[in-house]
Amino acid sequence: MILLVYIILGLVMARKNWLGQEGQAAFSVLITNFALPCAVFNSFQIAYSKEILGLIFRSLALAVVFFTTLYLLSVLFARVFRIAETIRSIWIGCSTFSSVLFIGIPIVDALFGEIGLVILIAFNTIGNLFLFGLGESIFASKMLVSPRKIFTTPAIIAAVVGFLCFLLQITVPEVISTPIQAIAGFTTPLAMMINGALLSKTLSPKLFTNVSTLQFCFVRLILIPVVLILFFKVFVKDPLLLQIVVLVSCMPSGAVNSVFAEKYSGQGRIASEFIIVSTLLSIVTIPALFHLFF
Repeated sequence: MILLVYIILGLVMARKNWLGQEGQAAFSVLITNFALPCAVFNSFQIAYSKEILGLIFRSLALAVVFFTTLYLLSVLFARVFRIAETIRSIWIGCSTFSSVLFIGIPIVDALFGEIGLVILIAFNTIGNLFLFGLGESIFASKMLVSPRKIFTTPAIIAAVVGFLCFLLQITVPEVISTPIQAIAGFTTPLAMMINGALLSKTLSPKLFTNVSTLQFCFVRLILIPVVLILFFKVFVKDPLLLQIVVLVSCMPSGAVNSVFAEKYSGQGRIASEFIIVSTLLSIVTIPALFHLFF
């Protein structure tokens, strides 16, 4: 519900001309270069133990397989459902990169506590590697990947530094950690406000009856999760890891996708439609699928 409030706020601000294109661009820079990296770094500020370290490595390995499979399924279903070439890259990108951290944190924290969050953080780290490595190439429909670009991306640097702090048991002083946490808290609100602003000129009841958008939501929220869950249930024997996999599989399209879509193809509005409708519908689909398999 709180995500919907941010979307409405962005929509109102855009219609009042308080959040124009320059403001949206500034918000995008703030998200990708400051807020998101702070959120990633902050997620590693947890107590060290060998058990947690082992869990992190298992989760990282599983996450690599997970996101590779998710991307391949997104490409496959884009072809199966004959998605138009004009929006195929947006469709695949929005399907591949989901809201692992921002929607996942409150759910995982409530269900599994700190240990569950450790696994979620590992998944988010690999998800960011895919997003800032493969993601730009998907949304731009051309190869933009380079090792230098990946490892100079603020979110990736934050993940590496954060993990090293975890390994070396370095706790950031409160005078530094407090502003980091505050800046990290801007990530989801700003991203959803941008989505609302992008939809400000096109929002109508037709948004929820658009066949293309509903088709995307069916694939992203139901078809792909079911395939992923059935696949990972075969070889993931750790109940906690499997439950996190199920939750991550069910997540809606990530809010940052609209930023990439607008930046590389000028189709941020289409991505916003996918993000907003899938986020609203996920309120029903996430608990339904979780209870179906557990």
